[in-house]
Amino acid sequence: MMDGREIRLQRLFGDGKVVIIAADHGMFDGPLPGLEDLPATVAGINPAVDAVLLAPGMLRHCGPFFAAPRRPLAVIRLNWNSVYCFQWGYRAAVSADCYRAEEAFREGMDVALVSLTLHTGSEERDARNVTIFSCLVAEVHALGLPVIGEYFPSGHLEMSPQELHEDVRIGSRIAAELGADAIKTFYTHDFAAVTSTCPVPVLGLGAEKLPSPLDALRLAAAEVAAGAGGVVFGRNALQVPDPHAFQAALLEVVKHRRRPGASRRGPPSDLGGIRHARAAPPESRPPALTLELYETLAPDLRAGREGWLREQVLPALQTQADVVFDRAVYRRRDVEAAVAALEGLGVDALVVVCLTYSPSQFALPALQRAGLPIIVWNTQELWAVDDSFSGQEMVNNHGVHGTQDLGNVLLRSGVPFHYVTSHLRDGLAELGDCLVAAAATQRLRRARLGLLGYPSPVWATSPSTPHNLPLPSAASGRRSRSRNTWSAPPVPPPRPSLLWSPTIALSMR
Repeated sequence: MMDGREIRLQRLFGDGKVVIIAADHGMFDGPLPGLEDLPATVAGINPAVDAVLLAPGMLRHCGPFFAAPRRPLAVIRLNWNSVYCFQWGYRAAVSADCYRAEEAFREGMDVALVSLTLHTGSEERDARNVTIFSCLVAEVHALGLPVIGEYFPSGHLEMSPQELHEDVRIGSRIAAELGADAIKTFYTHDFAAVTSTCPVPVLGLGAEKLPSPLDALRLAAAEVAAGAGGVVFGRNALQVPDPHAFQAALLEVVKHRRRPGASRRGPPSDLGGIRHARAAPPESRPPALTLELYETLAPDLRAGREGWLREQVLPALQTQADVVFDRAVYRRRDVEAAVAALEGLGVDALVVVCLTYSPSQFALPALQRAGLPIIVWNTQELWAVDDSFSGQEMVNNHGVHGTQDLGNVLLRSGVPFHYVTSHLRDGLAELGDCLVAAAATQRLRRARLGLLGYPSPVWATSPSTPHNLPLPSAASGRRSRSRNTWSAPPVPPPRPSLLWSPTIALSMR
């Protein structure tokens, strides 16, 4: 029979890997940039993450976020340690028993986090830290709650990679032996040796703020690949242009093993990214563009259009692609931030759907930099207009005004794209063909081609070397007169001086 601790652990690790957003920095650093108004910061966290880490005194201020249905668990840090106070130059790593487990439980704690630092240079201090850690673990377990034990090395910034690894490997095992149900700690150069020798899940932390969101996604992917049970990211998940979009990407990387960095640019959060191939279904992040003015004039419109997208459009697209939808965007900074946060997820195309009219200028900069095939899909919920056509139906079905505007702006800006007009009742044949073509384009761009063959001295009619073999350039192409699409340039026939010419065979089905 499962007890309370096992039930809560199952809720935390239900689908195998966990994503926790850390927002407890103020307990050691004060108000960091982006976390000055913590209730507002927490309110902006993607509710699909598994848990949020807070200091004990802040849970009451952020209560509405956790009180809503199907929201993340509340992880509360119970002890304080001077090892985190980098701004004051502390080195002693003194732990303080500052909050009782029962008090945090009354505040709404679902999971406790208790930190441990060893190898501090003082046997007495190490023993004191172990005493605080083990006593708090026992208190939490007595309440039927699980404990995440955080092992944090003392002086990690001055350690060599090997020293850090050994400290983390030993300290993580000690924390587990003292009763922790999971471990949160640093990623090391041999992290698999840490995860494989620890009897409980090991969660990789984000540590210092990394240069870009892509770097943070790559770190998460590396931690999971080395056997981590999930990640705990703070500044790298909060001090970004669009935390909500980045956290959606982080969930994809950790839970679904999406590979960061597979393409030069990844999808914006709601500009659909498609990875297509029949052998491996495409990945789609369908676009949803709306107008910011509607947030005031018709506050329920976006939610209604998103509902139609989720209930009807996305299931239909699943026959052509792997589909992941986050939320509609209606401001330029949202699209730009989403592109920056989700770049490199390895999609093959961007599919753009206008749920309502949407000004194109705010989406243009992100689409110009995307570096992926773009498909503008002009579709709507209504099949036909008849005598019963109402004003509300007009409001719900006027995205065509946004797609034609976007097509005009892309054409005038020289951005290649394909425009598809269809209703779900028409089928998705044309859209599916576009996805197959996009997949072929992306695979050719990533392909490594080897030239086989040699000049034939017997058949040669003119001086030639293998380097003269004409190959089409991935960047070359010409614009069709009939539509705004790209076609490959003609490939000249092989030179007669070549005994053998290479052939590329593509199989898409």
